[in-house]
Amino acid sequence: MIDEFAFDNTEERRKNRQNGVGWIEVIVGSMFSGKSEELIRRLNRARIARQKVQVFKPKIDARYSVEEIASHSGQKHDSKPVTTAAELMAEISPETQVVGCWPENSDVMLRCMQAGEIRDFPYQTTWSTSTAGGVEPNAITLELCRRVIDRSVLVTENEILAAARQIWRDENQLVEGAAAVAVAAFTKTSADYAGKTVAIVICGGNANPDFESRIRQD
Repeated sequence: MIDEFAFDNTEERRKNRQNGVGWIEVIVGSMFSGKSEELIRRLNRARIARQKVQVFKPKIDARYSVEEIASHSGQKHDSKPVTTAAELMAEISPETQVVGCWPENSDVMLRCMQAGEIRDFPYQTTWSTSTAGGVEPNAITLELCRRVIDRSVLVTENEILAAARQIWRDENQLVEGAAAVAVAAFTKTSADYAGKTVAIVICGGNANPDFESRIRQD
């Protein structure tokens, strides 16, 4: 069985579509439940509607095809196999915008990007513990961020917590603060992406006990 989730309910998402505001779709299910088949169906619908799509897959996944995503039932869709995130970034269409997201309390990487070098900027505690603190000397991430990020968004601690609660409420998933930052940034700027396709990288489920308690208080 396939379950379709969005960061809102069905009726609200229908209104968003009518108003031209973007949304997030997540396809989840057990093995052999038809996730790839459902993804291919949606991609085909997008192409019929003349929407621009880009599909990537891990190069290691060559079970059915090297350059296609494939379902167990034999359906296929063209894709670009990549090995690393850097390789994927190099293949992204010029029309694709990469947005970097940071907590206002700890935006050290953003400030280093603006300064053009690694510096010891002050920071405060944040729910996004995985991205808190300074940037290590000679870190390769600074140059990578400067090269690929087109726009940056800062979010407050309340916005991070609200996003984590939304994920918990709509997806029944507990995530750590760093994972909620990306959703908080999208929620804050969603009107900017009306009629566009948006992908959000959500990584991290190691919510500390205090943060988890605050999420469940909703």
